Amino acid sequence: MIDKTANSIHTKASDERKYLDLWIDLNPEAPKGKIVKSESPDFVVHYSRKHKAGIEITQWMANSGTDDNFLPKFNPSEILSIIHSKQEKLPLYRKQLLNRTILIIVLLRDGFQPFTFPQNMSYWIPSVLFDELYILDYDLNRLYRMK
Repeated sequence: MIDKTANSIHTKASDERKYLDLWIDLNPEAPKGKIVKSESPDFVVHYSRKHKAGIEITQWMANSGTDDNFLPKFNPSEILSIIHSKQEKLPLYRKQLLNRTILIIVLLRDGFQPFTFPQNMSYWIPSVLFDELYILDYDLNRLYRMK
């Protein structure tokens, strides 16, 4: 009998690592060092003897309708909901004495349609407690730094 729970955990972990690797490839400012798989946050990067960054990765399935050009449109409430749910774990991360906390939201969608974001994303995402926030467009290999 196949253990579907173990299989789905393995798939989630390999997906998270795939997203992390792409984020590192697209981000010249990504911390370089020893990467340790963790649960909360998903990864801890030891980038010097005394410094480490916690990286949380989550998926966002864009399903917020379309704009006038029939392109998927940005819905700030979807992202804010994701951010707020992940920020609830920040006290747990801080117990690990992390120097940086990073949230990577991986944008997934059906097909390879471009996604329209507003010009000034920081206006739409005002209260982020993570030190850094990124949206990683996995399908198009694009990275957007929000904070």
